[in-house]
Amino acid sequence: MKMSMRQIAVLFLVCLLVLSTEDAGPRKAEAGIFSRKKCKSPSKTFRGPCSRDSNCDTVCRYEGYPAGNCHGLRRRCICCTHA
Repeated sequence: MKMSMRQIAVLFLVCLLVLSTEDAGPRKAEAGIFSRKKCKSPSKTFRGPCSRDSNCDTVCRYEGYPAGNCHGLRRRCICCTHA
């Protein structure tokens, strides 16, 4: 089965969409609490791509923030403050 360039492009975009969405981890249970926080400050000490929200959260708490979460296509660790 030979795939056309258009089919390959669509498949690539679908894969990016799936990978860029957040996983259904423990943060989903706290969505009401987490949504009231402003998550705009990139972590100063987190290195590499952010693959687990719990790792990012731990680093952000060490930096003095109440929480942290992985965001975006580049999967950066973003620390949150209270709104």
